[in-house]
Amino acid sequence: MWKTANNTHFEGGTEELDKHLSTTITTENDLEQQVNLFSEAVQSACWRTFQNTTTRKKKKNKKSVPWWTDRLTLMRK
Repeated sequence: MWKTANNTHFEGGTEELDKHLSTTITTENDLEQQVNLFSEAVQSACWRTFQNTTTRKKKKNKKSVPWWTDRLTLMRK
């Protein structure tokens, strides 16, 4: 299923999609609009599918090395 520029759903195979696009795209602006819609759809699918590692919050209580203790923290101050 494909979503067209006028927010209607289009169901069918690639041949039907090709026919639909060839009648929809008549000017350079139409082509640009279809390319933008396709690009947005791909980006949206990627954001929903792939893990985003930059949004992980760093734990404040996490020790940088396993042997670090609270006593060492006090001694360091």
